Amino acid sequence: MSEEFLSYFEELGRILKRIFYIFMFSFLFFIASPSPEITKKFSENPLSYDLFVFWIIREAQKAYLPEGFKIYAPSIVSPLLIMIQIAFFLSLIVTIPYAVFSLYSFIAPALYPHEKKIFKKYAMPFGILYVSGLVYTIIFILPLTFKISFLLYTPLGIELLININDFVNLLVFIPILGGLLFCLPIFLLPLMEIGVLSVATLKKNRILIYLIIAFIIGLISPDPTFISVIPLLIPIYILYEVSILIGKRKRNV
Repeated sequence: MSEEFLSYFEELGRILKRIFYIFMFSFLFFIASPSPEITKKFSENPLSYDLFVFWIIREAQKAYLPEGFKIYAPSIVSPLLIMIQIAFFLSLIVTIPYAVFSLYSFIAPALYPHEKKIFKKYAMPFGILYVSGLVYTIIFILPLTFKISFLLYTPLGIELLININDFVNLLVFIPILGGLLFCLPIFLLPLMEIGVLSVATLKKNRILIYLIIAFIIGLISPDPTFISVIPLLIPIYILYEVSILIGKRKRNV
């Protein structure tokens, strides 16, 4: 191996190590962080220590579940697994922007000027669309999903029991999926600009892509009626069509 190649390899190793350290620091921070209600809890019981991750679960219960509804833990280690899962998710949110910036800085010297321009052009829209997807699913999709699930069970006189692990999985994975799906134009437009995809290909396969997206969302959503999935599909389909229009306009310029 050449010395130049080894120096690049060593630099990449240092970058990955820094990313790992930041992730682990964030993970430990969120595992041990106190909740915003720590003062109140401490005044009630000086020996108690209320965790931030548990506060998130309580707030989600208030927001999405009927008053008085209880969720159950299937095993004695469930609280520990929930702490790890939520802390892992929050750590990803903190680490990913730094990781993307660091990796871009590493590969930037090897990019052509027009390739650098494409990366920079879509960086901010990616962040905006991803956060928009997160907020949209948290505010609209999650409440609708739980409401429909409860409406289906109520007429049958069946008591619905929710596993805490399933509850947390929905809180984590549906917003992540929504955020990524909202970024669909950011995945499609650069590929059209560099010639990997064409407007004709996207038009020809739009129905297939719509069905694949609907299938993926349906697998994750617990709503068997598919009703709560529709409000998420509509903006995704709109963004897909907007991507085609923008790609067509760029081609005609």
